[in-house]
Amino acid sequence: METTRSERIKLGAFMLFCGIMVCVFLGYVLKRYLSEQYDNYYTIFDTSVNGLFVDAKVKLNGIDVGSVTQITIHEENLNEVVVAFKVHHGTPIKQGTRAGMTAGMNLTGEKQVILSGGTFSEPNVPEGGFVPAEKSSFDQIANQASNIASHADSVLINLNAILSNENAEHLSHAIQNFEAVTNNLKRITQDLSKPIESISKSAESIHSVMSEIENAKIASKASENLDIVKEKLEALDTKSLNDNLTEAMASINQLSKRLDQMVYKNEDQVGEAIVELSNVLENLEEFSQKIKNNPSALIREPAKTRRK
Repeated sequence: METTRSERIKLGAFMLFCGIMVCVFLGYVLKRYLSEQYDNYYTIFDTSVNGLFVDAKVKLNGIDVGSVTQITIHEENLNEVVVAFKVHHGTPIKQGTRAGMTAGMNLTGEKQVILSGGTFSEPNVPEGGFVPAEKSSFDQIANQASNIASHADSVLINLNAILSNENAEHLSHAIQNFEAVTNNLKRITQDLSKPIESISKSAESIHSVMSEIENAKIASKASENLDIVKEKLEALDTKSLNDNLTEAMASINQLSKRLDQMVYKNEDQVGEAIVELSNVLENLEEFSQKIKNNPSALIREPAKTRRK
């Protein structure tokens, strides 16, 4: 079926439009790719880089900043690997920055280059410069595990040497000798138990003797004190003491008699004094009654009678 001229024009216009759109898209992509600038650096690892590939991610504190561009063997040392990588222009790569290597978070076990460390006060590493490598925690653990394994091997070798046939015989003889020594010590302790018991009994008897001696000292001292008291009582003049007591009782009796006579003689005067005292109390009572009835009497003077 032949197409008309108008259909061919429409098809050509559509193809031209699609070509223009593809060219615009490619230009945009190429422009973005070509306009983006990178800074190149490299690091050297002295361990295996198995799992690290070209175009692997380069991260700085967990942020994607670039990718690996080349992986080669060091020209002077076959045990070292030179890893070249690029980062976005302006990424702060400082003198204190270190490059490590860690496994990716995917199931394939791809490794990534991890940049860490450095401060803003430090100068930047020049473009194309060397970034020192540091061992990853996995590598350190692996090295420690290998060291532990080597130590374990040496310990096992030493144990095998210690547990050889000759040493086993020596150990068995030593154990037998040790058992004989312990039996001898047990016998010696049993033999020493009897003298120790006799010593303890002697100590108990000595303690009882000392307590008896102490009691005897206390009793003798008490008897001495009683003798001293008895001597002092005998030395007192009991007769003179009794005479003094009788004289004191007689003087007290005479004093009481004198007091009775004085009270008898002054009986009238004492009665008059009591009567006067009762009168004074009555006057005070009348005065207090007047003050109670008329308190203003203390302030006012009694009214004077006028003369006619």
